[in-house]
Amino acid sequence: MTSVAAACAKLGEHGKVAMDCIGAAAVQHGLRVARITQERHRNLLAPLKASLAFCPELLRLDSDRKNPVHITRLHMRPIDISSKTTEMEEMFAPADNSRISLLATAVKAKLETAGATRVVGTGTSSSLRMVKAQLRANDFLREEEETSLLWGLCSICEVEGKNLTSLAIDFLKGPMI
Repeated sequence: MTSVAAACAKLGEHGKVAMDCIGAAAVQHGLRVARITQERHRNLLAPLKASLAFCPELLRLDSDRKNPVHITRLHMRPIDISSKTTEMEEMFAPADNSRISLLATAVKAKLETAGATRVVGTGTSSSLRMVKAQLRANDFLREEEETSLLWGLCSICEVEGKNLTSLAIDFLKGPMI
């Protein structure tokens, strides 16, 4: 797992960071690292009207053909946030996995009209559903041959022990990975 110090070092050296996460706990850890790294760079990026955002990518390793391993790669880089409004309508993460496509469609539609939207959720499972919805919305954008992807800013991240208790992600369009 990538530490905050390692993420900051890679960001300073390359201008971007990619964290590979296998499993739900690793994705949660990646979101916490993204939030802390974002906070550490806030004063540096604020005058540029930028913030550190993340964009997930789903990778598949076929080393074992019967049980392929899925890796969620969280890309982090500074993006322009000048289009982000201060007042955003909040959407709530769904309670079950069957509604992830609905959330992805709603977020994509809201971005087209308002430029940004916030999705909030409580508990471990809702944070993973938000990342899955972001992945699905990006798939929709790629199918439409968009030149931008959906990037997320961790606006609220509350942790109890090693578990996320609540999370709010502000979504806006940013560059391709």
